[in-house]
Amino acid sequence: MRRKIFRGLAYSLIIASILMVVLGFYADFGAFLDALRKFKFTLIAIVTFLSLLNYLTRFLRWNFYLKSVGVNITLNISAYTFFSGLLMSVTPGKSGEILKSLILKDSKGIPITLTAPVVFAERLTDLIAVVLLASAFSISFSVDYRVIVVAVIMIILLISLFFSERFMLAIERLFLRFKRLEKFVVSLHNLFKGVKSLLGIKPILVGTAFGTLAWILESVGFYLLLLSITSSTKISFAIFVYTISTLAGAVSMLPGGLVFTEATMSSILISTGYPKPASIAATVLIRALTLWFGSFLGLAVFLLNKRRFLGEGAADID
Repeated sequence: MRRKIFRGLAYSLIIASILMVVLGFYADFGAFLDALRKFKFTLIAIVTFLSLLNYLTRFLRWNFYLKSVGVNITLNISAYTFFSGLLMSVTPGKSGEILKSLILKDSKGIPITLTAPVVFAERLTDLIAVVLLASAFSISFSVDYRVIVVAVIMIILLISLFFSERFMLAIERLFLRFKRLEKFVVSLHNLFKGVKSLLGIKPILVGTAFGTLAWILESVGFYLLLLSITSSTKISFAIFVYTISTLAGAVSMLPGGLVFTEATMSSILISTGYPKPASIAATVLIRALTLWFGSFLGLAVFLLNKRRFLGEGAADID
């Protein structure tokens, strides 16, 4: 599995590098580099710290959901599992964060069907939170609401499917048709049951509250970058641009929302009067200090502590 992880990360890095070069030339590469140099180290450190606070907030949600499904583990293994999962942030819809379930299975023998619903609930409440923020802060701006509408439809469909007995029975019948899948029917049933338990009012509200705070922390970091470009930047504008761009990336289902997030973010900034080189530089920098910071933090945590937490089971994740 380690090879798949590195391969996926390498592919995403290649895409991101090509994207950065394309954006750089679009803005005039020399002017783009000059714009990057104007962001002070102190500012970059503050934005990175806000990004770290964002991940700590998500870690609190992770622990809340684990307790909700009856998983009791030490804080150390919980932190290792969560932060290792960040290295899969560059997968489509962060679906690769199922790595967290694999780690808990190999280290503690916890069934994947018990923790996979937690990963699903994290992604769902992240989507709900970013839709709420994008919608709330779009009121002051003339925008195309199609991205928000698509995201809302996705949320409704996802929740509806897991509450549909007909859908669950149809999936089970499909599995029963194939001998290789037949043995997974019970696990599939438990998986659906686990997801439904996290779709109650309290789990959704608490998870969305944590997700909202996390997105705001990232958005404030983006606001500080824009503020260094022009002092007239409003925080409401920064939150709107950051969340609607994130939403565009999420709906695209591309790894880490690459291309769509950057294109949406930079185009909105340029169209609202921000200098092209500075807009591209701010876009590249905020993505580096959020998405890529999280991915490499996750990679470091996973590799440096793998033997300590997984022991002999580490071979299974290799």
